[in-house]
Amino acid sequence: MFRTRFVAVAALAVAVLIPAGWRLANGEEAANSELIKMIGDLLTGDDRDMRALGLQQVREESPGEAATLEFASLLPKLKPEVQSGLLEALGDRGDRAARPAVLQMISSDQDLVRAAAIQAMGALGTEEDIPMLAEKTAAKAKGDSDAARSSLVRMRGEKVNAAILAALAKSNPQSRAVLLNVLAARNAKEAVPAVLEQAGDKDPQVRSAALDALRQLADVPNTEALVVLVKGAASPEMLLRAELALRTVCGRGRDACVAPILAARKGAKPEADIVLLRALARAGGAKALEAISAESNSTNDQIRNEAVRLVCNWPDPSVTPTLLQLAAGGKDLRTRVLAIRGLVRMAAATADGATDVELLKKTLSLSNRAAEKRLVLGTLGNSASPAALHAATLLASDPEVGQEAALAMTLVAEKMPPADLASLSTQEKVAVIFGLGNRSTLEAFRAAASLLDDPNLGNDAAKAAAQIAEKLSVEDIASISETLTKISQSAKDPTLRDRIKAALERK
Repeated sequence: MFRTRFVAVAALAVAVLIPAGWRLANGEEAANSELIKMIGDLLTGDDRDMRALGLQQVREESPGEAATLEFASLLPKLKPEVQSGLLEALGDRGDRAARPAVLQMISSDQDLVRAAAIQAMGALGTEEDIPMLAEKTAAKAKGDSDAARSSLVRMRGEKVNAAILAALAKSNPQSRAVLLNVLAARNAKEAVPAVLEQAGDKDPQVRSAALDALRQLADVPNTEALVVLVKGAASPEMLLRAELALRTVCGRGRDACVAPILAARKGAKPEADIVLLRALARAGGAKALEAISAESNSTNDQIRNEAVRLVCNWPDPSVTPTLLQLAAGGKDLRTRVLAIRGLVRMAAATADGATDVELLKKTLSLSNRAAEKRLVLGTLGNSASPAALHAATLLASDPEVGQEAALAMTLVAEKMPPADLASLSTQEKVAVIFGLGNRSTLEAFRAAASLLDDPNLGNDAAKAAAQIAEKLSVEDIASISETLTKISQSAKDPTLRDRIKAALERK
């Protein structure tokens, strides 16, 4: 067996690598004929590995229509397993000269062979084969139907999409559903009018496939037609599919989609109007926000709740005045809470990256529950401004959120520039001192040292200065040794003196 394989491979290598001069002198046709014969012998043999080698040669060697016809003529002589392999190789070869022979194999009684022949038509077929492939999409054998769909998606040619549309008009519901999917996969934008028509079909399978295809194919000019489909959806499933299509188009067209949606809202049922509100939110813009905000006072609970949710999740600061109104005078607790959360989100996501402390202060004044106060304090802690520190200080004595306020003060103090220290109250300076202790810069040390003579803050300032000194470099310690010595001499706490002594010994 090994010797036979070696001889076959060696002979094939010689045939493939025949020098160009010999080919010219003895005839290209003779060389190719010998190679084709060898490949045919490999395919008709019983050795599976040798057949695989032959199939690889079909894909890559012996170019030309004559060779393709020779290979295709072998199909009726081969076992089903080899037939399917050769069909796949002919498809990869891509020479349409093999098309007639491949078409004959589609009538095979062997599932494996039939599916391989249908699959090969994706590369070898023309628009003339589309009616047959469309019919095969509804075949009982899953291999046939899957292969037909794959071939329809892959087939190339200027007239292919038109032929698929022609087949769509004549096919049964099962095939139409597949063909709609194929048109979407092919990104056949010219098919949109036909797909819109299919979206109104009486068969639910076809309607679903059409709506899914519109999600891929529809664009801004189709907005009004999609709104009609939303308003006319006969079931929650169809409503969802229509919504997905409409929202996808709104994501592409943005402001351009708003006017058609607003014009078509009149007469919509509540469940459809909710979908249209969501589409407006996806489109965005001032007119969309105005329309949605107006519904936050709707007498219909479902519409009102959805409008409030959409407003409170609006992505840009233009919604801030509306959120302030809802937070102050919302009809129910849910509305007020969502509005406060929306305000906090707006304050934390400003264009320059800085926290909007003034907006947080307004939000804090509208927050009556501890949960919302904690939310505001958590965002205040991201700021580094004295105003944020002051806002957190106001809640330091609150029995419900006092601890959170103290934490927010510390977080702000850790980031606040030491130069702002002089403008703070005593309580705020205490928070800053604790924050300074977590830093490791000369600037922080000097800020703490500036408070050493304060009768109320001197002890805490000394501890913070010692804590900072432990993290400074030897060079920095040398520049502040006089101040450290002063702190050590006046310190009553032996632990503090030891810490300063250890820092000075590093000098």
